[in-house]
Amino acid sequence: EIRSKSPLKSLEKDLNDVKKHMNTLLASWEKDNSGVYFEKVPLKLPAEMTLSEGTQMMKPEPYELKVVDPVALILPDAGSGGEPIDMVDSDAELARQLQEQLNAE
Repeated sequence: EIRSKSPLKSLEKDLNDVKKHMNTLLASWEKDNSGVYFEKVPLKLPAEMTLSEGTQMMKPEPYELKVVDPVALILPDAGSGGEPIDMVDSDAELARQLQEQLNAE
């Protein structure tokens, strides 16, 4: 019930119509749920309802892996043309120096 000073008082008739409509829908949905979803599932299908062949929706496509070069999971050696391993140490040292400079400012 809407109070007399409520701003919704002017919409009371419309709100009552919506409430009535929602109750009608709810009753209809509850009827469907009680009738359809509570039916017993048959344990065996009659012979006339079974499929003689399976249904194929589309042709199967064989799965193929792309040929790619493997990725090395180790650090490159100095003799392999990559950066030397001690370069990692120099990167760490450079980071320490930059941090010291920032702390000094």
